[in-house]
Amino acid sequence: MIIDELIVENFGVFRGRQSIQLTPSGIDKPIILIGGLNGGGKTTLLDALQLALYGRFARCSNRENLSYDEFIRRSVHRGIGPKDSVSVEVRFRRLMQGEEQHYIVRRTWDSAAQSPSESVRVVINGAPDATLTEGWLEHIESIIPQGVSTLFFFDGEKIEELATPKSATTVLSTAINSLLGLDVVDRLNDDLVVFGRRKAIEGKSETENQKIQTIEAEISTLETILENAETERAGCQNEFDQSQRALKEAEERYQKEGGILLARREENERDSANAKLEFEKKRVEFRHYAAGPSPLCLVDEHLQDISLQLVREHAHQDALTFAKLLERRDDKILAQYRRAKIDARQLRVLERLLHEDRNQRLPSRRFKSFLCMDRSALILIAQLIKTALPSAKREGKEIRTEIERQKEALANSEKIRASVPEQEMVAHISGILKKMKTEFNDAAAKLNLADSKITQTRREIDQKKANLVRLIESEIEAKLESSDTRRIITHISRVRTTLYVFRDAIVSRHVKRIEYFVLECFRQLLHKTSLVSEIRIDSRSYGLTLLGRDGQPLPSERLSAGERQLLSVALLWGLAKAAGRALPTFIDTPLGRLDATHRRHLVGRYFPFASHQVVLLSTDKEIESDHLASLAPYITREFTLVHDDREGFTRIVDGYFKN
Repeated sequence: MIIDELIVENFGVFRGRQSIQLTPSGIDKPIILIGGLNGGGKTTLLDALQLALYGRFARCSNRENLSYDEFIRRSVHRGIGPKDSVSVEVRFRRLMQGEEQHYIVRRTWDSAAQSPSESVRVVINGAPDATLTEGWLEHIESIIPQGVSTLFFFDGEKIEELATPKSATTVLSTAINSLLGLDVVDRLNDDLVVFGRRKAIEGKSETENQKIQTIEAEISTLETILENAETERAGCQNEFDQSQRALKEAEERYQKEGGILLARREENERDSANAKLEFEKKRVEFRHYAAGPSPLCLVDEHLQDISLQLVREHAHQDALTFAKLLERRDDKILAQYRRAKIDARQLRVLERLLHEDRNQRLPSRRFKSFLCMDRSALILIAQLIKTALPSAKREGKEIRTEIERQKEALANSEKIRASVPEQEMVAHISGILKKMKTEFNDAAAKLNLADSKITQTRREIDQKKANLVRLIESEIEAKLESSDTRRIITHISRVRTTLYVFRDAIVSRHVKRIEYFVLECFRQLLHKTSLVSEIRIDSRSYGLTLLGRDGQPLPSERLSAGERQLLSVALLWGLAKAAGRALPTFIDTPLGRLDATHRRHLVGRYFPFASHQVVLLSTDKEIESDHLASLAPYITREFTLVHDDREGFTRIVDGYFKN
């Protein structure tokens, strides 16, 4: 099936007759990209498509608990004349027995009427078909069963909700029953129960019949109560969803305006005081450090020169001392030779030789000592150079690093402290936030109460039905006079048993396929093959269970928000594959609240392969330039819904946010 064109006329935010071409150019370019700001009409287009196909049974996003007529009345574009037409129209084609069939389905409403009357017209292969128009709902069910329509037309912003056990069970139950045609089996079973009841009643006494009629009336009343409770519950769910979104928006605004900082003022004050204290401690530590040998680190090169100079001075002093010792020695030698009355000439030769020897050993006369420090200073300087100063340098570096860190922490705390708004500045939004929390809690309480009421009513209905069955079947052999009636009752029981066995068998058989498709889709989206080793679906309760790498159940709460959304997409994608129907996929708000990483996963691994025709209805903050570049090879057409605030209507223009 390919949807070629969607036409809206004076519907929602669209004025006049406007159309949008949705035909993809080929299997390798399946994407039609439609951009629009919030309130620009993206969801209206999806609602229009479903209205055209399903009429009053369409699951429109903004219908809430409104009646169909009231919803249509509110959907009429404001400002049009009483004679202006209001309509939605879809044109699509599908292969049927090897031949391509072209359909046009148009729904028109009278804008002037208080309760707009609906007119439906179906054209097939260019010719109006009255029979097809009359039985259109049955025909569209054979193409896209309404029970599986959510697999192909869905809101990405609400996708994460499907990852919860309760929502997943609902989706699986509805989809599997529709895919396998089990609703027909259930209807047949109910019809057999009614038929068997009628036959059994024929053999009952008047008193028993009255009891049966009383219980049936009670069941009918309870079913009415249940229907009303489910309608009320739908309204409570919408109220809960709206209050949840409003609360989130209020929380984001409160945080943006500094409310979180205000709420944490005392904590910020303590952090700032602690930062100041730590900074002062480090400054005191640094002063103690500076009182030690650390200042000499500034002249460590000069200390090397001083050490060398001291070595030279002490060597020069030692040489002078040695020269004096030699001179005294030589004087003693000459004195001894004089007392021995040695020849004068020889004595002069000896004296000259000793004098020359002393002169050779004398240090340079040009060397000058100016430090004049003793040897203990040399030892102290050597200790500074080898041990004390390297240690001081390391300690100084650590202290300076810590001081810079404390200084930065102090600056940050002061910055946070300075950014804390005054109470009066956020009083308004604080009041709104408090109100939103109260409304959210009230809505949650109403929803829980509605769920409890539905559960209790269903329990009472089941109990009444069980009592009715026991009453009807009691002493049946003894009271049934007609052998035909007895035979019918017996066969009905056997057929119902067979139906139960058949139902369980067909569900068990197909559940394995669905488990395989969902797991493969999840792995393809996430690229974490070890995170979930297996996905199991209970064939009776339709409960969804994830198994981790260790083979143990993995609660959905253990998954991140992004992983839960990808699991929801995988659930819809896997069910769509299991359906085996070549149907287009429409996704409103396709990237929802996903983070950047999981957005890339959907863009690269899901959108191009979701179907042969994929229509994405996106805001400018979802599919941006990077995502657009990745999707470009797969895109056939691009449109933007441009809303004119002054005129109050939306136009469909070519290009994706070109201007």
